[in-house]
Amino acid sequence: MGRIGAWCAVVGSLLALTACGVPGTDPAPETRTTLSGAYVGDPALLPMAVSLVVVEPEAGPTAVPAGAPPALGTSQVIELAPGRYALATAILPENGAFELDLPFASELPDALRVPAPDAPAGVLPAGCTVQASSATVSVTPFEVTTPLGANLVYGFTPAGPRILALTPSVVNWADPALDTFTLLQWVHADGPVTFVSVGTCSTASLDYVVDLELARGWNRAGRRFDVLGGGRSARTIAIDDGALVFVSPFAL
Repeated sequence: MGRIGAWCAVVGSLLALTACGVPGTDPAPETRTTLSGAYVGDPALLPMAVSLVVVEPEAGPTAVPAGAPPALGTSQVIELAPGRYALATAILPENGAFELDLPFASELPDALRVPAPDAPAGVLPAGCTVQASSATVSVTPFEVTTPLGANLVYGFTPAGPRILALTPSVVNWADPALDTFTLLQWVHADGPVTFVSVGTCSTASLDYVVDLELARGWNRAGRRFDVLGGGRSARTIAIDDGALVFVSPFAL
């Protein structure tokens, strides 16, 4: 084979490899993300099912819809009410253990895949903003300021649905000395993106800190609430590296 023939063979091989995706131009397929956890609290209040719920930015104030999801024990995305989506639902046995299989990106409704700058929800102090490192990556909405908001857990009981706390450890909400706790939320990103708080992010009683680095896929994000003393507290949004999750009746 001459030089020209050899060169053509090499080029042809490279084109074939590129067509097969070998150089890595296409992202690897997503793997299923599963949340493993348990209900903790009064057994008399044990829900029959729990759902991880995300609220689209245009849905307005959070409200718990009446009734139960139309399908229980599935990873199917269900619109519970306009703009409020159950991403995964699990039936709870008597011991309260559950697993929630989160949807792939292709299974998410378009309303929940917003440009990264539009993903943070909540009202920050004047002069404080949350900046995203990319305007092209799509991210599911997540809550920055309030205990409840864009990313929730609903527990469905015979008496109706209620909002539950999702935490990385067991929290005694009745403890008068409780001065720190973390609420979890799951945030999906189509690619890597970082969120940081910029500007004057403190008020007379609250400090807000956002330092959230998301990878492609589902991310376990924590909102840590700390009582600092002297009438001040802090809320910090960052990645949480834990494994298990716990749900309990929210009592703040």
